[in-house]
Amino acid sequence: MNKKYLLIIALTVYTIIALINFFVLDKLAIVYAFENFFLLFFLLYLSTSKLIKQAFQERASNTQEQINKAKKSHTAALKEHENIESKLSRADSDQKEYMDTIERNTENEKEQILKAAQDLSSKILKDTKQLAEQEAYKATQALKTEAAEQATKLAEQKIRGAMTPELHERLGQEFIYQIKDASTT
Repeated sequence: MNKKYLLIIALTVYTIIALINFFVLDKLAIVYAFENFFLLFFLLYLSTSKLIKQAFQERASNTQEQINKAKKSHTAALKEHENIESKLSRADSDQKEYMDTIERNTENEKEQILKAAQDLSSKILKDTKQLAEQEAYKATQALKTEAAEQATKLAEQKIRGAMTPELHERLGQEFIYQIKDASTT
């Protein structure tokens, strides 16, 4: 049945009940109130039932969509949570590896610096030893030269002090004999 026939039937039933109330029940107000309430309810049902059903269906479908979106968001959030936790667990091992690498590099650099320092130290010692030997040799040569000069001065002073005119005459004659002997030979 369509709505038009239902409306006609409802109005007919309403009219019949109203007539019964008016003629048979001596105009009871409570009967009119119930008649009006049920007629209003029936008319509202006929006119708005489709709209109300559509509204509830839309509301249900919207609610279902929101639930589906929430489930998807929840699933995505769980995946992201697991991803972050795995990254955090890897971060600890990555940090340990990084610290180990830093310690190894530090030890290698320390060894290289110590080796370079030892090489430099031995080079400095070698250079210092060479310089000391050169300075000692120069000092020895200077001392020899000075000792020779001092000995020469001392010998000269002794010779001058010991030189008498007779000795001077005798040395001159010996020198002349030596020159003669050297020229004859």
